[in-house]
Amino acid sequence: MKKIDIDSEVYQKLKELADPFVETSPNDVLRRILGLPSVKAVERAGESMPSLEAERDITAVSKDLRRSAGYVHPAFLTFLIDKHKAVGGGFSTSDIIPFMERFHLVSPSGFYRNPWMEKPYGGQRRGKTSCEGSIEQYRQCRHYGCWGGRDSKADCETLDCRYHPRNPDLEACVGRNKCDLRKGVIWKRETPLSPYTFGRDYVEIVHSEFLKGEAVPLGLLAGAFYPGEEENERALNQFIQEFHIDESEKVLFRP
Repeated sequence: MKKIDIDSEVYQKLKELADPFVETSPNDVLRRILGLPSVKAVERAGESMPSLEAERDITAVSKDLRRSAGYVHPAFLTFLIDKHKAVGGGFSTSDIIPFMERFHLVSPSGFYRNPWMEKPYGGQRRGKTSCEGSIEQYRQCRHYGCWGGRDSKADCETLDCRYHPRNPDLEACVGRNKCDLRKGVIWKRETPLSPYTFGRDYVEIVHSEFLKGEAVPLGLLAGAFYPGEEENERALNQFIQEFHIDESEKVLFRP
C-alpha cells in the first residue's frame, strides 16, 4: 500500500462523495472515481489485485473494434444478443450478463464491456445494474422499436397511438412502454402481451442507424468473441451459426 497526503478540504469532499455504509475509506471513494472495482469486490471474487496484462487484453480488443468500426452504435450489442437468443427481441435482462461472460466481454476484475463504448460498465458494485439498464433501454423498444406493431413511425402522431409520448392517457401508456419516436423500427409487438418480432425493414434500419451504412469487420468481431481464433475460419463459421446470421443479415458484416 502506498501512502499519500491529503488536506482537510480534500478529505471532507471525499466524505461527501462517499456512498454511505459502502465506502468506508478515502481509498474506496477514489477507486470508484477512477473507475476501479472496490477492494471488497475483488476479495469476494477470490482475486488479489487484477492482472494488468489481463486488463489490457480486453481493453485492446475493445479499442481494436472501435478503431476498425468506430461508427457502430453501442446498441448494436443488443441486436447481437437478440440474434444469439434467436427470439426476435424477446430476450430478458437475465440473458445479458451470461451473454457478456460467454463472449468474454468482462474483464478479470468484473468490468462488463460493450466494445463500442469508450468506457466499461461499472465493476461488481455497480456493473450489473448499469449493464442491464443500458441494454434494457433498447430492448424495451423505447429506441428503434414500436409497441403498436408498426413497421414505421412515420405519421404516427396522427394515429392516436396509446404509446405515443404525448398521449394524455397515462394509465394506458405506462412510462417504460412509451415510444420515443426514434427513426426506425427494428423490434415491434402489437401489445405488451404479444411476442416480439422484427420489423419488415429491420436489416436496413440496423444497417443505417446502428452501423451508419457501414459493415462490421466479421473477422475482428469473431476474434473478440472467440479469443485466439482471429484468423481461424472456424471462428467465422461458428459466429454465423451461433448468431443465426441469415443471408439478408450478412450485409451487416464484412470480411
